[in-house]
Formats: sequence, structure tokens, C-alpha cells
Amino acid sequence: MFQKAMSVMMGQNVDPKFVNRLLATNFDLMDGMGMDTIKPFLQDVVRLEGLLGSLSRSFVADPLFTPQIIFHVGIPVLVDWMGHVTMIALYTLLHNAGTPVLEKLVEGMDDKRNRFRWRRKMEAWKFGSGSDYVLPSEKN
Repeated sequence: MFQKAMSVMMGQNVDPKFVNRLLATNFDLMDGMGMDTIKPFLQDVVRLEGLLGSLSRSFVADPLFTPQIIFHVGIPVLVDWMGHVTMIALYTLLHNAGTPVLEKLVEGMDDKRNRFRWRRKMEAWKFGSGSDYVLPSEKN
């Protein structure tokens, strides 16, 4: 979504300061949220808490800009993006709530194929939620 918002097609009538406003608003807010938000973003890691935190803060900081962004990217792109955010939220929930409960059950499975499948599902939840990324505050 961020990439789409920064894209300007040939002949498209866009305020010349649109992209700069988008970048300045988001990077100022993420910088204020700390390294746990901005560093994963700069390394192309999307984590739900950083995404929702920066979105909500940007809406509060510049509420009139949100409709301009939606108009710029279009409703189909917004709907598609919302589907991705929903899946990130689902994977985050499954990883944070499901994996701790299932790990011992999966390790105790006699069927190696099922155990393999469940391990891969839990890995998918971890990766899909961005939880495989080690935040700067979690490093020793």
C-alpha cells in the first residue's frame, strides 16, 4: 500500500508535495514510536503492532490526508491491502495464541507426517506475522 501510494503514473494529476507529505508524516511518526517500529519497516518486515500504531497515529496527526491517499491508490487497492492486513492479524493471533498451546501437542504426535505439517503451519504463522524478525529491544 505504501509503495502504491508513492507511485505516480504518467499524466496523473497529483499534488507535487503528496509523496513528500506521505513520507514525512509516516517517518516522523515511526521515528517517534522507536526502533522497534521503524527498523523492521526499513527492512521490509511488516508487524501488526507497528503497522496499526503508525496508521492510527498518522490518521490523528493528519486526518485530511487519509481520504487523499485512498483516492490516490483507489478502492480496489485499498480492499486488497485490507485483506493482507487481516491475514497478518490472523497469523499474529495464531502465532501468539495458538503456537504456545500446540507446540507440546505437536511434539508428542506419533505420526511424523502430521508432526511435520503442524510444525510448518506454526512456522508459517510466525513468518506471516513478522514474528521471525528479532526486534532491536529483544537483542542481547
